[in-house]
Amino acid sequence: MVLGLSKCIFVPYELISDIQLGNPYKTSTETLEFIAKDFEIQQPNFILSFKNPIEATLFMGMRKEFERMAIRLDEPEKFRMTLEERMKELI
Repeated sequence: MVLGLSKCIFVPYELISDIQLGNPYKTSTETLEFIAKDFEIQQPNFILSFKNPIEATLFMGMRKEFERMAIRLDEPEKFRMTLEERMKELI
């Protein structure tokens, strides 16, 4: 996933351990947020937890590992169905 020039991460399906709905959500240093900034604060649709920390590239090429990723999507239900389908294939 890529959010403008500020964040980039590649998440293999096999490293996702859990999918949670995003509400309620508290920010954390272990959670990478893929939420486009708007006039009002947006809540993520989903929070993906990883089996192992995954490295992301941040602004100016800095790298950091994260245990979770909070994402806000245009089509959350379609994403959830696709993600669950792909994860079932791995089992």
